[in-house]
Amino acid sequence: MAERHTAAEMRSFTLRHFILARVSRLAAYARDAEMKAAGRQALTRVIAQAAGGVATAGVYVALGILLAVGALPLAAAGTAVLAIRSAQASLNTLSGGQWQRIAAARGFYRSAPLLIMDEPTAALDARAEYALFSSIRGHAAGRSIVLITHRLASVKHADRIYVLRDGQVIEQGVHADLLALGGQYAELFTLQAAQYNL
Repeated sequence: MAERHTAAEMRSFTLRHFILARVSRLAAYARDAEMKAAGRQALTRVIAQAAGGVATAGVYVALGILLAVGALPLAAAGTAVLAIRSAQASLNTLSGGQWQRIAAARGFYRSAPLLIMDEPTAALDARAEYALFSSIRGHAAGRSIVLITHRLASVKHADRIYVLRDGQVIEQGVHADLLALGGQYAELFTLQAAQYNL
């Protein structure tokens, strides 16, 4: 008996070393991939900023030449400069809804089998929210989408709904079953729906 116990411990120790080595290699691979991606992203940002600077300089030089030869009145050149500065400033100030649209588009663009969306419509107006959820349903084919939201109308068409409270799943099912259950989901859904019937 004692020999069998020792052999089991030896196998367990050997398996532990194997698993730790695998996890270490995977962590190193993930770290290297993240570093390469960050490097590519930084390079792309620097090139884009340089190209933008060169393009802006080219426009200013062209405006200067047109002013020097008298082909462009000073008022028109001043308006062009103001338009360029205004456009550059607006590129740096996207709204929360615009950032959410960009993030959703990136998620749809990637061909990953799993898409996780956490409150994807929090900063969207009603039309944009409707369009986004229509897109989510359209892009769901061949992939799993985990949608985390407090807006229960948006999960009405989900294949499976999980209701969480204090980190625990307290209800699960499809929309009709959860309404019939009369629990937390039904209460919150009815409360939210009542706001539209005022």
